[in-house]
Amino acid sequence: MNFLLQGNQIKGAKNTPYAIDTKLGWVLCGKVSSRHELPHSKIQFVSHHTTSNLNLKNDIQNFWELESLPQENSLSIEQICEELYKSTVSRDDSGRYTVKLPFKPHHKLGNSNSTAVKCFYSLEHRLQKTPTLRQQYTSFLREYEELNHMELVPNNQSYLPESEAFYLPHHGVVREESISTKLRVVFNGSAKSSNSVSLNEALYTGPKLQPDVFKILLNFRTFPIAISADIEKMYRQIRIHSEDADFQRIIWRTDTNHPLSTYRLLTVTYDTLDVQLKGRCMKTELLLQG
Repeated sequence: MNFLLQGNQIKGAKNTPYAIDTKLGWVLCGKVSSRHELPHSKIQFVSHHTTSNLNLKNDIQNFWELESLPQENSLSIEQICEELYKSTVSRDDSGRYTVKLPFKPHHKLGNSNSTAVKCFYSLEHRLQKTPTLRQQYTSFLREYEELNHMELVPNNQSYLPESEAFYLPHHGVVREESISTKLRVVFNGSAKSSNSVSLNEALYTGPKLQPDVFKILLNFRTFPIAISADIEKMYRQIRIHSEDADFQRIIWRTDTNHPLSTYRLLTVTYDTLDVQLKGRCMKTELLLQG
């Protein structure tokens, strides 16, 4: 209340009311006693003075409208991702789902070709030292192309502005315990472009799909037998919209005597962050269809 006080006071005799000057006018306050007060009587003094000031009312109303917080409900990142999925998902003639990459608004990607080429030369040097690994690597990408999960970029489409293409470095991960595929090629969506922005950073992450580790451990201890399974090439069953396929380019060649070739991945890449969103949405879509 101190911000209302003007500082001026008018005091009377002791134990009598006094007046205080405020921005709203003079206010009378203090104790009031009655010499003829009866033992059980109550005395109440009320002073009410009303003035109308339309300009002041409008000023106060405008003040509160400016200072009040907006009432709009903002969407969470997960809700934004699901809305993007719902508005862009479709099915092609073969029945496969086609989705677009969930780019963040105003994303900016720099040059990624030079980094991808440099990483490929380093990879190629390692593969030359290990013929068995090179054979597995070549077989993996050959199958990728034969399944129409990637395609060679025509020469007339090889050059695109930085904002319309992204080159993914790749390397191999060997899993000796795997029954089906000993080697898996990993496409690095976290590799930085020339402006320090990666493809993963330009995409919405999507919701977490992995179950809680604590819950998994409890389930293992609850039942006498644990069974685990894997869906082969699950994410590669989902195709990327043709408008976004060039954001999944890779550098590759099978022979060191041949020039470098540019390919683009036509299906969801399991090493980009948005793959979790696509996997969950596909599961939901299939459940809805029965």
